[in-house]
Amino acid sequence: MRGRRLALAAGAATLAVVLAACGSSGGKSTNKTNANNNSSSGSNNQTTSAGFNAAVDKVLNPSTKTGGTLNLGATADCDSWDPKIAYYGWCLNMQRLYTRKLIEYKVVNGTKFQLAPDLATDAGQHNADFTEWTYTLKDGVKWENGKPVTAMDVKYGVERDYAAAEIPGGPFSYMQNDLKAPKGYRGPYKDGDLPDTSIKVTGNKITFFLKNPDPDFNYVLALPCSAPVPYKTENGSFKGSTYAKHPMSSGPFKFQSYQPGKALTLVRNTQWSQSTDDIRHPLVDQITLSIDTNPVDLDNKLESGQFDANAAGGAVASLRRSRPSC
Repeated sequence: MRGRRLALAAGAATLAVVLAACGSSGGKSTNKTNANNNSSSGSNNQTTSAGFNAAVDKVLNPSTKTGGTLNLGATADCDSWDPKIAYYGWCLNMQRLYTRKLIEYKVVNGTKFQLAPDLATDAGQHNADFTEWTYTLKDGVKWENGKPVTAMDVKYGVERDYAAAEIPGGPFSYMQNDLKAPKGYRGPYKDGDLPDTSIKVTGNKITFFLKNPDPDFNYVLALPCSAPVPYKTENGSFKGSTYAKHPMSSGPFKFQSYQPGKALTLVRNTQWSQSTDDIRHPLVDQITLSIDTNPVDLDNKLESGQFDANAAGGAVASLRRSRPSC
């Protein structure tokens, strides 16, 4: 199970490096900007020549400048922007921009996968046989609408993993294989909340009760399908199967506009606070994703500077540009 979970993380690793190192283009800004920088060193005062696989295990020419737009391209849209459903590696990683979890990958470059607390204050407290895991939520974490992210939101997000009829798909089986849930439970839309014998919420604490010992349960919580979703309200009219059109943001960016199969624009979430987030260190103001189904066109746009990176496959032609890049 741990190997399969790490495989999902590996699939997301490429874009993490891209988002941490790519500059803005398209005439919107001359700053070399970071979307989700998980590197703590370097600046863009000097440019390092890019050798083969130079950015596999590190950020090449990282920046500390703020502002600008990161322009991404892809040949297809994400399988879903709903954290419950998404399964593509690059889509799971894009969700790091607007979705926070109890536990997150702090480092995903190359093979250096490292878990760390995100919404939780620590990596969890477990009983002697690893069948009970308890987490305390940080204070001050808010949704984009200003309401606090609660332990009930975390519980509700996990309950949605069982709603196969309303929102099918995604890596939900990892949680279902671990969690002690009533037989035949069909999710919150049909059966309401899970009982306290499955997940118990007490104030800002949440406890998960597992079927069997799992010392690696934090890897399950690091999957987007374990992310919180606003309890019962979700995002107003965007609920259940339509939540993917505008998931509620708890991260540094939020949805401004989305045209399925065509384009997505993310802007800064003013309710997000760096003081509550030790993992994301965003610098850009905006991120655009444009879908171009022609891979030749996509590569030409990378080479010309219209796109900064291929969101689904990293930077290709952008390496040939003279300005600092990935």
